[in-house]
Amino acid sequence: SCHTSNIIYALTCPCGKFEYIGTTANTLHDRLIKHREHGNRIIHEFLIGQTNILRELTRGKPTEILVKDRMKLYQHSARCPVAMQIFLDANPQYWRFVPMT
Repeated sequence: SCHTSNIIYALTCPCGKFEYIGTTANTLHDRLIKHREHGNRIIHEFLIGQTNILRELTRGKPTEILVKDRMKLYQHSARCPVAMQIFLDANPQYWRFVPMT
């Protein structure tokens, strides 16, 4: 169940082309919330642009965030058309940052 703790879990990108295997001492529910927060942050930063993000962070990113930035799961999701579409469907205000050609 989502309230089980101390588990090994797998996440699959909606495109089906990328998997991530993780462990948590917390509940799966709590861990998935954190994955969603980081995933949304990564896509937000991808669309806004790293230069713009770093302008508002005068001290730079905390170490925990830098570690998450290097995770292949999040790097993939920012460039995955399926994940991006799901993000944009849930957050239509970000469409203005998507180049249209």
